[in-house]
Amino acid sequence: MRSAMGQSASLDDRPQERPAGASSRYRHGRDHSGTRNRGACQLFATSSRDRVGTFLSGMSNGATFGACGRYVFTCLCHSSEGPFVCPGSSARNGRRVRRQAWSVGRYTEGRRVVGCVPADATGPGRRFGTDSTTKERAMRHDDEDKAARAIPEQAVIAHRGASRDAPEATRAAYLLARDLGADYLEADLQRTRDGHLIVLHDTTLERTTDIETVFPERVADPVSTFSLAEIKQLDAGSWFNKAHPSRARPGYAGLQILTLDELREIAESGTHQPGLYLETKAPELFPGIEAELADYLRRHGWIGDDARRAPTDFDREAHVAVGYSAGRVVLQTFARDSLAQLAERMPDTPKILLLGLGGKQGIAADESIVQRADEPDAVFRARCTVASSEAYDAFLDYAVARGAIGVGASTVRTDLDSVYSYADLARPWMIAHVHRRGLHLHVYTLDHATDFQRYIERGVDGVFTNDPLALCQFVDRSPAETIETILARHGH
Repeated sequence: MRSAMGQSASLDDRPQERPAGASSRYRHGRDHSGTRNRGACQLFATSSRDRVGTFLSGMSNGATFGACGRYVFTCLCHSSEGPFVCPGSSARNGRRVRRQAWSVGRYTEGRRVVGCVPADATGPGRRFGTDSTTKERAMRHDDEDKAARAIPEQAVIAHRGASRDAPEATRAAYLLARDLGADYLEADLQRTRDGHLIVLHDTTLERTTDIETVFPERVADPVSTFSLAEIKQLDAGSWFNKAHPSRARPGYAGLQILTLDELREIAESGTHQPGLYLETKAPELFPGIEAELADYLRRHGWIGDDARRAPTDFDREAHVAVGYSAGRVVLQTFARDSLAQLAERMPDTPKILLLGLGGKQGIAADESIVQRADEPDAVFRARCTVASSEAYDAFLDYAVARGAIGVGASTVRTDLDSVYSYADLARPWMIAHVHRRGLHLHVYTLDHATDFQRYIERGVDGVFTNDPLALCQFVDRSPAETIETILARHGH
């Protein structure tokens, strides 16, 4: 590791000679406050098509970072005690991120981590090599799973599609998310009575359909008791027009619940090629769904040796290409048993263990925090936290043991009245523990710039959002078309 990247640069502030083939675009190091740091590390990023950047570092306390194009690099600094890593450790498109992650190593194709050495909650960064597990993970980086490395940095994960502006998990929501430039179309999978995989979050149909009119005697029945033909009779769009009149559109009335087949076709049929981010929803209700999903994805070229590849004329610079990458599918679940099944059936496909607080599947909560009589649920949830760091670590260790490449954590949103605001399971010390294990951290579900800023600066690797337009704009990936133009073009 030291021979690859630990050579000190000159301590003056003159630019070093760029490596052959390096981009002319590079950034000087900056200190923690973001001001210019004389004598700070000089960073050189290779051109956008090269896999690995070259950088030189110097100055015993220079906290520096840099980026070139889409790719992310970090500087390795030195002190009298040995190599440490800059706390402001990466950036993308000029935006600071990962201020709490102490990492060391090479970066390839936007993948952040070789090995992570986190700061303690109150202490300085730990010296690389003091943790044998971390060192071993770092040294075998080149053999890490290609699919995990292909997941985009600061991934834009469209939660049930562009569900702020269109009815969740419908054709309109997913077409909109795709054309806005989301990296992934996120979906919850369930199975009908006659064996079809469908895209729906709730395990009943009352909230997002007109089942009270079509099947009034079956309002509370689980999705698994309906055939696909019955499911397709339901209107899954009109509820949105009633709930959100300012965003209502006549074309939303009559939208149907999608099958996985229909979602896949949306992902494949656009100029952008997003990946699929799929959750096995309540898998205990659908025995064998993991094997069925594996067979489906392999049959349609989304996993396996014959997985889909980009045409030779596909413009990767102008369009999302995640659907053509090794990270085209990410599997997610709250259920630890389902994670084990997914690992067995699809060992080479990236998997995320979703983290929640309390309940049968969640991390043990601090029971000393109790809800006040007049306290709103979201405010109470924002005060809640884990029982201990050991309880949190136990879930991370399980994720690693079962082959997960990351975890998905709940967040506290600025708008505490939101149904999407939960306990904060992505606090700085938690992120450090996640990254120490070489795991990705994706957080759910953020929609506002203030929240994007807070969690991206903490160092999260991806964000679930109902508003992919806002997140794409925040990470400097503004789409070419407006929401209105996209929806009108698709007849909505």
